[in-house]
Amino acid sequence: MLPVGLVIVMGTGTSFGTVPVLAVLYVPLCSERGFGLGATTLLVAAAATIGDTSFHVSDITLAPTSGLNVDGQHDYIWDTCVIPLIALDIPMFILACLCPLFF
Repeated sequence: MLPVGLVIVMGTGTSFGTVPVLAVLYVPLCSERGFGLGATTLLVAAAATIGDTSFHVSDITLAPTSGLNVDGQHDYIWDTCVIPLIALDIPMFILACLCPLFF
């Protein structure tokens, strides 16, 4: 379910506008599978966050770039997209897969 959310959020470039879309998809699936409210909320939030921080034209990645590129030495993809992918998205994906087992 997380890769589906990743693709949806990457298609729009913002997590704020896609949370309702993800909720429409995830809530029926999670309720059929017996997930609790906490697990469903965690999956929606994780899918929105993972998609937003790992895509190169999202509003979360474009804002820091406008400030960091003042001196002209900012490498956009490596400095803004790859580091959050490694530091944030991979651990969040793993935790989002494991946490619904406990909620």
